[in-house]
Amino acid sequence: MKIHGHYLVMKKSHKSFLIHENSVKTLNTIRSLYAAGKTNKQVDDHLINNGFALNLDSGNTHEHVSNVVSGGALQDLKNDMNSLHEKLNEQEKFNRLLLEKMVEQNERIESQQKYIDEKLTKRDELLLKSMREILEVKKINSPVQQQEQQEKKKWYYFWFK
Repeated sequence: MKIHGHYLVMKKSHKSFLIHENSVKTLNTIRSLYAAGKTNKQVDDHLINNGFALNLDSGNTHEHVSNVVSGGALQDLKNDMNSLHEKLNEQEKFNRLLLEKMVEQNERIESQQKYIDEKLTKRDELLLKSMREILEVKKINSPVQQQEQQEKKKWYYFWFK
């Protein structure tokens, strides 16, 4: 029941199972295969390949709903799952590549920003240096200019001191 219960339409009632009359043939087939010395995997393969219905329980405790899936449909579902798995792997590869490119771009942007910051700092230092030099020249020239201005005084200042 635990191993091949998904091939049977049944309902648990307290400590016993109620098996639908359509599942009796499936139960007899399972017993005969085990009597013939087959393993769990071989019994499952036989049930799938011979078109026994697979019953999927909805899991709802209030009502019992079973969806019947034939062996061919089960194989189709497996094929679909495999193709989805392959697509998922491709998507993961794409995501990894995209992430690597994003990391490379971030590193490039950081290096460019570092270069820009260094150049701006250097430019600011040069600008401050030149401004200091200009101020020093003005300080040096300031007394000289004052003397020149005094020398350029008009001629009547000379007489009216």
